[in-house]
Amino acid sequence: MRQSRRVGLAMAALGPPMAWAIISGLLASTLLTLLVIPALYRLLMKW
Repeated sequence: MRQSRRVGLAMAALGPPMAWAIISGLLASTLLTLLVIPALYRLLMKW
């Protein structure tokens, strides 16, 4: 019983860093999709 409680506490410590990684990944992919990729496409299609 104590072992499972320790594992639960260890997993709880991983929550906030994982949340920041997910949020920053979503933000980066959104910016790439909406801004960077269309801008690069326009630059390359002008050639």
